[in-house]
Amino acid sequence: MSRRDTKLRLNVIHTIDREDLLNGVSGVLCCLSGGADSVTLLDVMLSLRQRYGITISAVHVNHGIRGNEADRDEMFCKELCSKYGIKLYVKRGDVPSYAKSKGISTELAAREVRYSLFEEALSESGAEVAATAHNANDNAETLLFNIIRGTSPTGICAIPYKRDRYIRPLLCVTREQIMAYVAENELSYVIDSTNGDDDYTRNFIRHNIMPQCIRLNPSFVSAVTRLTDGAKADERLIASLGLDRKRNVVEFLETNGINGVNHDMISKIATALQSGGSHDFILTAGRMICTENGTLLLRDDACETYNYSFARLREGQNAFFGGKVLINSVLSRENFREIYKTLTTHGHLSAIITDNVVVRNRRAGDAVCVNGIHKSVKKELINRKIPRRMRDVIPVFCVDGKIAFVPFVGVDDDFSPHGDTSLKISVYFNLD
Repeated sequence: MSRRDTKLRLNVIHTIDREDLLNGVSGVLCCLSGGADSVTLLDVMLSLRQRYGITISAVHVNHGIRGNEADRDEMFCKELCSKYGIKLYVKRGDVPSYAKSKGISTELAAREVRYSLFEEALSESGAEVAATAHNANDNAETLLFNIIRGTSPTGICAIPYKRDRYIRPLLCVTREQIMAYVAENELSYVIDSTNGDDDYTRNFIRHNIMPQCIRLNPSFVSAVTRLTDGAKADERLIASLGLDRKRNVVEFLETNGINGVNHDMISKIATALQSGGSHDFILTAGRMICTENGTLLLRDDACETYNYSFARLREGQNAFFGGKVLINSVLSRENFREIYKTLTTHGHLSAIITDNVVVRNRRAGDAVCVNGIHKSVKKELINRKIPRRMRDVIPVFCVDGKIAFVPFVGVDDDFSPHGDTSLKISVYFNLD
């Protein structure tokens, strides 16, 4: 394919080289919706195959939203890729069902489904990166969206040129330049009817706010590109100095596919991350982010409950939720030393109880009496600095409804062998 070095094509080459988008890349998967932007992306990348020594394939996602129109777009992409002689990966999703199950907007659900299917196609194609057709206008709209929603300095960066395995070669190209390229090269494309629906936030910004910004400053899109490029450079510097915990939080959320968390919540999480200790923050769709001693963790809001019943605790290793339990009726000092190197806590129980033991997870109000001292299980686990995520799954050993032993807390006096070594077993518990 031969294409003249138009301004658009030169901009793309400059962006690829400046942002190092294709370093070490031999295969690029172009994300193809069939619209003017993605058709231009595919056409330009095909024209650059020889320059960068890359192979090109494409992926099209049918979101299951627009019925016959979506089928039309799929057929268009198949015919286009057949014309170009490249492999097309067609993926289908059910966005309405996904949005309902997650309790999120159709707009957000479409994005999550789309990128999940992109990942599948990346694996199948063997390409190192996927190229999306985000352009300079998209970048400006994203900045406005972030400002309206409430953003951190990271949000001023808007759309990155590269994140993980996704590159955006058209990010310095305006929509006006794209349409000029389409006309000059007589490219065909399809139009998504939902692009005119202002119920979608981004469409509202595109149709109502962007025109007013451009009316005030005809170079608004270019001005935003300069602003966001400067912000990206600042972010790289800050990241290199390791100073921005908020940025760590944002990257953690994005890596785990969580979007739409507002600036106030990010600030609170970052503050908790810096202060240490354990803190929980409920996000959306039943998900919770936890900070534990400078570490970020993600888990379901509701902790799964377990109820393990054993007719008899076997001698040897018993594995179940939260960790492993080792039971020994006779244990030499040498064996004890070796076990204690790898296992976290232990207790000695009367051997007589082993015929009727129920193992469950911790419940509100659990307590034991150890050496005459009443101990709250929850408070004792906190004092021992057991991570929050583990406190709810540490096994509580019960006999006839009464707690006999809790790892890290102790053996209840009613179940202690009281020095009679002939009637005791040793229980060693190790956290996974």
